[in-house]
Amino acid sequence: MKNSDLDRRVRYTRNMIRHSFLKLLSEKPLGKITVKEICGMADINRATFYAHYEDVYDLLDKIEEEFYRDVQDSASNMVQEDYTGILPIEILKKIRENEELCRAMFGKYGDKEFLRKLMYFAEEDSLGDWKKLYPDIGEEKLEWLYGFIVNGCAGIIQKWAESGFQAEPEDMARFMAQMFRSCVKGMET
Repeated sequence: MKNSDLDRRVRYTRNMIRHSFLKLLSEKPLGKITVKEICGMADINRATFYAHYEDVYDLLDKIEEEFYRDVQDSASNMVQEDYTGILPIEILKKIRENEELCRAMFGKYGDKEFLRKLMYFAEEDSLGDWKKLYPDIGEEKLEWLYGFIVNGCAGIIQKWAESGFQAEPEDMARFMAQMFRSCVKGMET
C-alpha cells in the first residue's frame, strides 16, 4: 500500500474519531464519554482508537493542540487591519471554520478553559498596544480592562456559537471592537 493511501486512511480514521467525540461532547460531560462509545459511533475497533490516542483525555488534548497551532499559524500571518482590540479577525474565522469543534467546546459540556485560553491568546500584544494608545490609563487599569473585555467577548462568542455562527466573523470583530472602544472611552472620561 502506498504511503498516500495510508495517510489518507489515517486522516479519515482520526476525523471519524474526532467527529464522534465532538458529537458526544455536545451531548454529555467529558467524564461520561467512553472509548467504547466513540468507537461504536466511528465504526472502528478499540485497538484502532488506541493506536492513535491513549484515552479520551488525550484525544481532547490533541484536538485542542491542533486547533491552537492552526490559530497561531493564522494569527502570525494577520495584518493590523484584522485586529479588533482583542481577537484578530483571523481567529474569529478559524473559530467559524471549526464550527463542530467550537460548538462542542463552547457548549454546556465543553472545556471551559478552551475559550479562556483562546481569549488570552493576544493578551501580551494587546496590552502592549494599549499602553501606547492610551498612556493616560495606568497599566493596572488596562489589565483590568483586558479581563473585562475578554470575558465579555467570551460571552459574545458563546452566543455566536449557540446561534450556529450565523453572523460573519467580520461583523463579530466590528461589534467587539465597538464594545472595546466604548469601554476605553468610558475610562477616559
